[in-house]
Formats: sequence, C-alpha cells, structure tokens
Amino acid sequence: MSAALQHYRACGWPVSHDSVGKSVLVRTGSTVDAIVLDPSLSGEVLAHLEVHMLAGPVLSYRVAPDSMVFLTTPATPVRRSTLADLEHAHVTLPRPGSALALPMAGSSSSDVWWVRPPRPGRMLAPWQAVVSSVRVVLTTGDHAA
Repeated sequence: MSAALQHYRACGWPVSHDSVGKSVLVRTGSTVDAIVLDPSLSGEVLAHLEVHMLAGPVLSYRVAPDSMVFLTTPATPVRRSTLADLEHAHVTLPRPGSALALPMAGSSSSDVWWVRPPRPGRMLAPWQAVVSSVRVVLTTGDHAA
C-alpha cells in the first residue's frame, strides 16, 4: 500500500488508508473534488474534455461500472440554476470531506479502477470545465437519455 500512497502523494493528493488498511482514500474538498456522472453522460463528457485537453483522472466502481467519477480541482461557486441543471441530469457532487477509494497498484481487487489514470505532474481537470462540459453535452441533445 505504501507504493500507492506515494504515487498519489506525488500527484499532490491528500491520501490516507482506511481504518483496516485495505484501501487508499482521498477526501474531497480542499485539494481534490469529484463529479459523478451516470452512463448517459460520462462517455461524452470525457470525450469533450479530452478534445479540449482538459481531461483529468477518472474512476469507476464495481457498484456502478458504467458511471464515472471525475476527479477535479476544488469546486467553485455556481448559480443555483446550474446546480439544478446538474441535479436534473443525475450528476452527483460529493460533499466536502467525502472519502473516495482509489485503486491500489498491484491489487487484484476489481472494486475500483482507473478509466483515465492520474499522472504525477499533470493537473486535475478544472471543476468548472467538467461542469461546463456536462452542460455542453446536455444542450447538444446527442446524449442518451
């Protein structure tokens, strides 16, 4: 586990292990935030971010394998109407302090995996860029409803 902790710390993330030492966790809020997208949006939003060279690390979990968790810079203030649009689109914004499990290198666990892995020295996706990409995908009308 120490190799995983070192790798994520090299990315600048505040990571720790869970109470039983089996998972590496990052808490959302001060350094890393997250936006969870369901399958109707996740692929298109990731493609939009990649085209604009704004994509960052993206996770998926066995409990919802087609959904994606976009790790981002900390959330920024937005209008209530934007939050309402995100809620209507089934976008989840984890509360500050939420713990997210991260994949552990060399682990045979398939509970969590990288769709797009982090790389030390590369930035997280800007939170506002992911929100904007969601809104672009929603307004184009091309996504699966």
